[in-house]
Amino acid sequence: NPYMSYARPARKIVGDPAEHIRSVSEVFKERGYTPRWEYIDDLNPGLGAALVEAGFAEPEFEVHATQVLPGAGKVGSAYIRASKPA
Repeated sequence: NPYMSYARPARKIVGDPAEHIRSVSEVFKERGYTPRWEYIDDLNPGLGAALVEAGFAEPEFEVHATQVLPGAGKVGSAYIRASKPA
């Protein structure tokens, strides 16, 4: 199941994102998974650039829902994914 090998940070990454990327990637490799990340850009700005620096493909954005909220305007939710080529 490819969805078992996604890192999904639930909170802001503290410290050097490159360290987190390295350690998570090592665990994935030990388990025979392709390292992949899904993340919230507002929660971890700069993570996309750090993933690309670590050899991951440019993150993909997939908008899956939008709506208009009073006082906020149009908002949407999207999956942001980055995979590391084998």
